[in-house]
Amino acid sequence: MIQVGQVQELVYPDEESITDGDGPFYLAAAQKEASRLDTEVVLPLNKVGHREITKKELVDALLNTDRGRDDGRLTLSKMLVRDLRKLAANLGINTTKLVTHRMKPGWAGKGKGLLQVLWERGWIDESKIARYKKIVTDDAGFIVKEFSLARMLETCTDFANEKTQLEFVCQSLGTEALITTKYHAEYAGEGVEYSWGAAKAVYRRYPLASKKGKEHFVDLVSKCTSRAILTTDLIRKFSRRARSYMLTYKSLEIVGEGSKDQDDKKSDDITHKHIENMQKLFRTHRAALDFDKGFIVASLQSGKDFDLKQEVEIGTRKKKRGRKKQK
Repeated sequence: MIQVGQVQELVYPDEESITDGDGPFYLAAAQKEASRLDTEVVLPLNKVGHREITKKELVDALLNTDRGRDDGRLTLSKMLVRDLRKLAANLGINTTKLVTHRMKPGWAGKGKGLLQVLWERGWIDESKIARYKKIVTDDAGFIVKEFSLARMLETCTDFANEKTQLEFVCQSLGTEALITTKYHAEYAGEGVEYSWGAAKAVYRRYPLASKKGKEHFVDLVSKCTSRAILTTDLIRKFSRRARSYMLTYKSLEIVGEGSKDQDDKKSDDITHKHIENMQKLFRTHRAALDFDKGFIVASLQSGKDFDLKQEVEIGTRKKKRGRKKQK
């Protein structure tokens, strides 16, 4: 077993470095040897069939044709798969292949997985190995900590204190990255999401004609993110809004820490349940314009130096005059 202070490898050694005892602990010696390397397995007759070839296979096949030699790999790789299939069909290239074998991966040189890593740390009861899963929940939906591999590993000190790649890079550059609450854009920075939402709100109100063409698009984006729209007063208002959320989250954190001291198990379960509920509600990134549109638009409309409706109307009239002159 790995002792405190020792280095634990999270990947099995490769073929040249394997020693006796290496390999998944739950396999017998003969099974370890048989499953050490990747092997090609013949599929049963009911699994044999044709499949469409991959994009890489299509590109390789087309490179052997005159069209492929003229276009080159880079041009072909940028094409959509459906276009490559049409091109191959026109050139008489078969876009399907008969599959009779599959590759069975071995363990040498592969990641150990949660079960193996925790076993090496002495956390696994081999008599109950069938009960361990990545996440195990009871009838009430709460996590069973003693059999949930992911939960067990994240409580280990070295994993709990592991820096993310972003934090590591920032630290190497002499700065610090502060990670805000996941799924809650309103908590980010000094109201930066509100500023971005305001710029998008203005952009969306302009007619499509003012967005066509690279030059018009760049000009409009520059205008929507300029100080003429994102004024100092507006930025400060957004910052106050963001800080009010920060205070709310901080108060919840303090309350959570207090309840955890009183009843550790109950607090952990409730916290996790809330997190799971939030994940179901917010599976994608939330923009400030999505959840606080009323506040952003009202802030824009109430600006002393900026009238959103008038600004868009002026921009639209200018575009119309420009099109008349071109005609």
